[in-house]
Amino acid sequence: MTATIRPRPHLVCPNCPGARQNALGWRNCPSCGEPYPRTVHGRPPPGYRPSKPHKLAARTPAHLDPKIAAALAVPLPANIDLSVHPAYDQGQTSSCTAHALMKCVEIVTAWRGSMRCLYAQASAIEGDTADDGREPLDCMQAIAAQGVAPYAGPTPDGRVSDVTPENATQPVSPAEATAADTNRINLGIASIDPKSDNLSDLVVASLAVKAPIYLGTLVDYAFEELQGQTVAQPTPPTEPDAGGHALTLCGVRTMPDGSRQFRVENSWGESWDEAGECWATLAWVAACSELHPCVLQGAVVPAPPPAQPDHRSLLATLVAAIKAALAAIEAKL
Repeated sequence: MTATIRPRPHLVCPNCPGARQNALGWRNCPSCGEPYPRTVHGRPPPGYRPSKPHKLAARTPAHLDPKIAAALAVPLPANIDLSVHPAYDQGQTSSCTAHALMKCVEIVTAWRGSMRCLYAQASAIEGDTADDGREPLDCMQAIAAQGVAPYAGPTPDGRVSDVTPENATQPVSPAEATAADTNRINLGIASIDPKSDNLSDLVVASLAVKAPIYLGTLVDYAFEELQGQTVAQPTPPTEPDAGGHALTLCGVRTMPDGSRQFRVENSWGESWDEAGECWATLAWVAACSELHPCVLQGAVVPAPPPAQPDHRSLLATLVAAIKAALAAIEAKL
């Protein structure tokens, strides 16, 4: 099944009517510099910056990770679903890298951390406080070295996120830093080369050891407008409307013909495609710029809050105990 390509509208600068706008990639008119609305369809602006080559070179091939290697040595599951709902919603910010990695953290630890704090930590690493996206490996470095602060959402407008246009450029607060320091999460140093001959098996082996894949890629309007039953196809690298985006690969299904499709969770809210997720072809995965299996190496995260007592059950137990005591007294009289 192929993606449906719909007509792609472009914004037109009121000062330069002849200039075409790349809505997913540019923030301002290239002719006069006047700002455009953030997107045509209300989706967030681009937020994925490819990780620097020297940082990518320092990663370990995924097949050398002991857990992934063990999974490759046995028959791989036909279907895996690591999805955790609800889907995050980054709103009109460029914080996709923080949201995608925090979804990986939630999958492997069953605990939700602060996307806002992570975005600010990565901003400090890169020395850039503007809301214009971050590199995935800087986000992974942040949670391993500085930790993850507890989730502080939802946002005032009800999104599953704690990033807003107002706080996206704010530095890490002392309270966030203190809270994050006790929750350091090491997701390993494994990466998958998108050009690997056994790419499909490497992805499934990662999922088999409960390691969702943190990825960066290009998306366009065809991806933005995906609807149920439409499978994502790769964005042509020369597509003028493409923009960088980070997502979480969290599942696989094997089709009747033996091919595989991969479940990808977005950070555009539950209203996008199928409850915030889509299916993608192997070609789509192969077109990604970077793929990082999040293999949990070690984590110190808060224990789940204790269950609240069931007051009705406690009252019923107390009443039963009183009745039993009264019955015993009556029996002695």
